[in-house]
Amino acid sequence: MRLLIISDIHGSIDMLKKLSGKETEADMLLLAGDLTHFGGRKQALPLVEILRSFKVPVLAVHGNCDRTGVADLLEEEGIFAHGKLVSAAGVPLIGLGGSLPAPIPTPSTYSEEEAAAVLEDLADGIGGSEWILLVHQPPAESGADRIAAGRHVGSTSVAEFIRNHRPSLVCTGHIHESYSVSSFGESLLVNPGSLKDGRYAVAKFGDGEVSAELRCL
Repeated sequence: MRLLIISDIHGSIDMLKKLSGKETEADMLLLAGDLTHFGGRKQALPLVEILRSFKVPVLAVHGNCDRTGVADLLEEEGIFAHGKLVSAAGVPLIGLGGSLPAPIPTPSTYSEEEAAAVLEDLADGIGGSEWILLVHQPPAESGADRIAAGRHVGSTSVAEFIRNHRPSLVCTGHIHESYSVSSFGESLLVNPGSLKDGRYAVAKFGDGEVSAELRCL
């Protein structure tokens, strides 16, 4: 299975259109949040219309900069994975949108305790050895959570969940400058960077193997 992984669009219709014309071989698109930049349903709708044009299954979570209407729209589209255990072309996938509180207040945040509760409620249903975690906030002390000043700002509860339950692939975002493909415990961790900056990733998944590469428009 070939996965197109994107995050942090922040309302960039032009970049999403450009991507739709360039990447035409994916089997599924995974979106790790922040469709909009402090927008709601109205701002998200043209982006969702472009997502439809990829003509592949899509699974998405909202980001901390997305208002409630974004989550509602994704739910109506049947592509919302936050707080759910869903199927990604037959592979189990758990989603968690939003983030920890940021220095600048954002619309969709949670505490470490709330994140842990959402994730652990879904863990029993995973089954099998291959599964995917789609989460906006990256795990703490990882290759995907370092800000420009050098400090790690990820979630400890997400990190603990990954170590305990060992997803094959973790797709995340949020920290634009920490775009990377790295190992975290037994998982492959991918932060594609911000699509607003032209960054994304492509992964191959299945038959016990998982790999990913970063790309740029």
